[in-house]
Amino acid sequence: MRTPNGAFAEYATAPYYTTFHIPDSVSFEEAATIPLAAYTSVCALFQELEIPEPWSPLAKTEAKRPLLIYGASTATGAYGIKLAAAANVHPIIAVGSQRSAFIKPFLDESKGNALVDYTAYKTEDELVKAIQEAFKKGGAPDGRCWKAFDSVSEDSTVRTVTKAIAGPPDSTGRKPKVTNILMKTQVEGADPSVDIAISKVSHVHDKDEKNKLLGVVWGAAFARVGSRPILTSWARMVLRGCPMV
Repeated sequence: MRTPNGAFAEYATAPYYTTFHIPDSVSFEEAATIPLAAYTSVCALFQELEIPEPWSPLAKTEAKRPLLIYGASTATGAYGIKLAAAANVHPIIAVGSQRSAFIKPFLDESKGNALVDYTAYKTEDELVKAIQEAFKKGGAPDGRCWKAFDSVSEDSTVRTVTKAIAGPPDSTGRKPKVTNILMKTQVEGADPSVDIAISKVSHVHDKDEKNKLLGVVWGAAFARVGSRPILTSWARMVLRGCPMV
């Protein structure tokens, strides 16, 4: 990131902590869809929201860890759903539309996971109520969700998410939190009981050794996509490049 020369170069160098071996079962075209969106989702879920990683002992329990993901059809949202499912997070309530049907196989309904179609509701209040009802139906403790990842990150979606997870802090004083990817820390009309945070893929490109480690560890996890899928690539289009002159 932030280095000279463009993405159309045939070859480029990258730090070891942001690269990983491509499994034989994954093409270069497929692999190109993974790092940016997947690392962004990693930073959101496992760094900012502090969700236990799939290999954590906590992820092996059946404890309810509710999570709201807004933007099921986006690349980061879809990867977020797959990563959260791999970490045994549930119930996952994903907000999308009819175009989000491709993500349903990763939403195990037996664990309370569900897809909420925002286009089915005429007002924000109706959508907020539908999201909250989905968490109650999914078995969220006290019917509440404390953590959310907004991969759309418009003012309107951040506002909706804060209203959906609004409520008093827990016994330690920690407030509900939503993280977004468009650098928003304040949104007009957002519920003040919810902290608004930022998640950036640049965290794994940072000079901080702990952030580098995040890239190294998750790069190794991505490399296992062929043998034990933590991730899968999404729809893509290969464009023919212009000839060099």
